[in-house]
Amino acid sequence: MRFYTFLLVTICLCFGCESKVKSNIPKSEDPLLKSIEIPTNEKGEIINSEMPQLNLLENKIDFGTVEAGKTYTRQLKFTNNGKANLLISEVSSSCGCTVPRWPKNYIVPGDSSEIVVEYNGKDKQGYQEKVLTIYSNTNPVENTIKIIANIKSKI
Repeated sequence: MRFYTFLLVTICLCFGCESKVKSNIPKSEDPLLKSIEIPTNEKGEIINSEMPQLNLLENKIDFGTVEAGKTYTRQLKFTNNGKANLLISEVSSSCGCTVPRWPKNYIVPGDSSEIVVEYNGKDKQGYQEKVLTIYSNTNPVENTIKIIANIKSKI
């Protein structure tokens, strides 16, 4: 009986654990993303030199000291420094107070564009730190940007 219990536990551990390895292929139902071919060699390994490259001109957005309840906007500029068309499938924020807007079309190699970030610190006070995650057909798929603001309360 112990043998069967051990065998069952071993099988569950082997097949039941979720992989911690992040996929390098975007997970989206977007038809544009489905049409993108990921360049690989004969071993199936991704050829990074042939991929698009999301080159962010800043690694954080600092809104500085802002007033609670007002909306502030910044542009996060980037360039595709790769050899293939860049497509941003999604940009998500760790907080509803930050709303990103991004280009929905391809960014060809060498071209630049921007992600517009709106921040509203309503119902918040003091130092705030949020994260913006950009999902694209690059390797790695995720790029993150830190968003910082110091919110002064209305008096």
